[in-house]
Amino acid sequence: MVIEFLVNDVSSAVSSLRNRNVKIIQDPIERPWGVKEAVIADPDGYRIWIVETIYRG
Repeated sequence: MVIEFLVNDVSSAVSSLRNRNVKIIQDPIERPWGVKEAVIADPDGYRIWIVETIYRG
């Protein structure tokens, strides 16, 4: 199972989470399929994806 949260600005979301001492597993990275994503860990260590759609046009 995968949990993803779609946000408007993944970099800002990660920055805010980092300030709250959330464990960041993967800093934001742009993927070729049109998203920018980061991965965090919940308190039990489960991975959660934070995703932003990148519009290319």
